[in-house]
Amino acid sequence: TAIQVSGTLVYLNGLPMQAHRVEVDNEGRVVGIGRFLQLCGWGEIGALEWCACHERESMQFAPKELWTRKGTSSDYRAERLKLLGYAGSAADPLSRGVEGCIPGTLAQ
Repeated sequence: TAIQVSGTLVYLNGLPMQAHRVEVDNEGRVVGIGRFLQLCGWGEIGALEWCACHERESMQFAPKELWTRKGTSSDYRAERLKLLGYAGSAADPLSRGVEGCIPGTLAQ
């Protein structure tokens, strides 16, 4: 996913997220992006760590999301996907066959 931030506007894969702009507190610090993500702080490898929740009170149980600069996280991303189970045939979908079928046929 390609994310770009320009001022208070956030672009997700090139499309502006009009309803989810960067939100700041009274001191000018970023606290979240609309009712979409709340900023937790700096995470691993210099990434921004976000909590995927609509308010700061729900951050404790919300799933985390890391944003890194383009090109800095390829090794980390590959390791994370491997730990999530995206390895083996899922790692190279173009070279796998249809699971459960006899090779070269569509029969089981």
